[in-house]
Amino acid sequence: MKHVQPLTKLIILVYSIFTLSCKSNNSSNYIVSNSIDTSLLNFEKLFPWMAKRISEDTNMLKFDTSVNKQQTKNYINDLKKSFSIVYFYENDTLVKRSDSALSKIDYLPAFCESNYYLDTLRITAAVGFFAAAGVVINVYGNKFYAEYHEGSDGEGYLKYNRIDSIYVNDIGVQAITEKLILSKKPSFSNGEVLIGQFEGTFKPFYEKEAGQEHIRKVKLKVVFKCVVRNLDELSKEKSSNKN
Repeated sequence: MKHVQPLTKLIILVYSIFTLSCKSNNSSNYIVSNSIDTSLLNFEKLFPWMAKRISEDTNMLKFDTSVNKQQTKNYINDLKKSFSIVYFYENDTLVKRSDSALSKIDYLPAFCESNYYLDTLRITAAVGFFAAAGVVINVYGNKFYAEYHEGSDGEGYLKYNRIDSIYVNDIGVQAITEKLILSKKPSFSNGEVLIGQFEGTFKPFYEKEAGQEHIRKVKLKVVFKCVVRNLDELSKEKSSNKN
């Protein structure tokens, strides 16, 4: 897995490939339960550098007189409530951070974003500052389906099948097995906080690295906490910022 782009670019990648109105023929039923272990979901411990930056930005906001001050506050508040931990297995090997402080833990701190449009809610949990790689979970009715996405701005290095002759720089594969537990049934309300746990294995694909081609088999376990936002409202906010 290449060290490439942050979460924001993964989200752009995901939305450019799939539309929120699409449905999968391979969807599963999700479970509603309070049994999710959230003991590791601590923003200050997972992202100490980000917590420090947010504290500094919050202090600076006291002197902000711009029209976008409230929107900035909302963004900061959402960020503090939207994160996850990812247990990332590649070819049955647990992937760990190389940082000395994080190499001792089994999970990767990751960000989370959730938006809804019409009858579909989308949750994106991605290891944003390690690689543009993560899971996208689509929830509608009592069902869901999940996809693994990975992408890069650089030269194509991925392909779906061994016989494919062209490498691409972004890929999305559906889950083969998937399980989703949510702490409650989504109400599709703006500002709702959603807590959940996902486990899944995904359709294999292929990567070219250092001139050699090898198969990639990804398995993920993700525990997340995420603020849900209405996609229309977000679009209106962005439009008002431009104006």
